[in-house]
Amino acid sequence: MTESQAITIEEKDQLASIKSAEDQTVISLGACEYSLSKLNKQKEETIIRIATIQKEKTKLFKQLQDKYGQGEINIDTGEFTPSK
Repeated sequence: MTESQAITIEEKDQLASIKSAEDQTVISLGACEYSLSKLNKQKEETIIRIATIQKEKTKLFKQLQDKYGQGEINIDTGEFTPSK
């Protein structure tokens, strides 16, 4: 049977350093995944909000078209110009 042999202090320190770096990297990866998850949720909520705003815009354009007819509206001046 082979007897146990101690590694050098330098080798032990190297192993500990590598283990520590590996642990920190895994923790960092977990933090990245958590942040990515939050960003994906925020992205989904933003996409839903954009769709809601687009529906509101379409509804308002329809109301204005029903009231004023076909034409252009200058948002800055509020002026409606009928189509020719």
